[in-house]
Amino acid sequence: MKPDPRVAVVGAGWAGLSAAVELAARGARVTVFEAAPEIGGRARSLNWSVKSPDGGVQEVQIDNGQHLLVGAYQETLALLERLGGFESQFFKRMPFTLNSDRGLQFKASDANAPWHLVHGLLRARGLQWGDRISIARLGVTMKLRGWKTAPGLTVAQLLSDAQQTEAVQRRVWNPLCLAALNTPPTKACAASFAAVLRDTLGSDDARASDMLVPNVPLGESLPKLAAQFLMSHHGIIRRRHLVRSIQSGPTVDHEPFDGVVVALAAHSARRLLGPRIPALPTESIQTLWLMFAPGIFEPHCLTLMEDGPGEWLFTRAEANGATLASVVISAAARATDRTDLIQSCLSQLEQVLAQQGRPTRLDGARVLGAKLIHETAATFSCCPGLKRPDVDALAQEWPSVMLAGDWTASEYPATLESAVRSGLKAARQLALAL
Repeated sequence: MKPDPRVAVVGAGWAGLSAAVELAARGARVTVFEAAPEIGGRARSLNWSVKSPDGGVQEVQIDNGQHLLVGAYQETLALLERLGGFESQFFKRMPFTLNSDRGLQFKASDANAPWHLVHGLLRARGLQWGDRISIARLGVTMKLRGWKTAPGLTVAQLLSDAQQTEAVQRRVWNPLCLAALNTPPTKACAASFAAVLRDTLGSDDARASDMLVPNVPLGESLPKLAAQFLMSHHGIIRRRHLVRSIQSGPTVDHEPFDGVVVALAAHSARRLLGPRIPALPTESIQTLWLMFAPGIFEPHCLTLMEDGPGEWLFTRAEANGATLASVVISAAARATDRTDLIQSCLSQLEQVLAQQGRPTRLDGARVLGAKLIHETAATFSCCPGLKRPDVDALAQEWPSVMLAGDWTASEYPATLESAVRSGLKAARQLALAL
């Protein structure tokens, strides 16, 4: 890379911020363009004014979508550490756990891999012995196959071919598929699902399967640390700047730069760059945020809800004793009416409390507020055979323009880890081109 190049990063999600940090660390003068008032992309934090337990109003920060990280997210965790953050600042780490509102209980032990999962499977509740054997069979079979699947295979076909019981498919694999790929198993890519299983449950490192539940708004993690790093390296972040033109040169809105990283969602990149970017199908996610009066839910609760529409419950304690909860509805196009959705989710949460031995009616006195966030194009639909461009897909036409985003070429689905990996990769490729 030539000395002191001017580089533009279009988009301040986790891919764009990762690229910006890497380029600034290499000596580039980085300008980040972000259309929204907040940085962080689909893992950004927002302010919410909600009723407080004493009857007043409190300001809390929520994320525009609930995220769960895993121990296998090595690039993300390494970047946070590189920026001066500590895992314990942002996340509560726990062994792989799968507890549901219908009596399913699975928790990995503290043994080495794979015994941490074997012990958990032997002690699991809510599964028949045939179900346990079914789970073990899939793990052994996939390991023998090198975690490879036949081309074009869906997750549903993979599970059927592996003779997974109906209960295991419905209660274990289907929820994990939706959580990891945000795509229904009947059309989700088996190869991507296998890659996630390989690096988590199939890893030789037991900690790779750990769950890292955010205990602060995600905007306090990578977005805040990256912004501080860029400021200390003479970088600029232009918020509320919707980029309308990228031309050869390259230029961004007619401003010349030595290089550009386009780190937008695929549909936004296509708006700027036209058919050079494939029209990828998308899936939506709905996140229902709820504030509860003190003493109703325990903090750091992570519960699978088996009957829908809500799929996962996360809880976090607030300083005033209230509990902030989020309910996640993946591939959420099927969920429509807001009022009915909220009431259905509250009924599910009552089932969670009943399962925990604390039956409670979630009426208006206990529910301090509700906010539904619907990301209509939250991720690409991770289907078999999807053609995803590499970060240097434009190199023949524009050698100094790179792409970044969780939708670029990778064996992973749309995760924060794949976003970070793509941002770092795009920055390193651009550095070689400058």
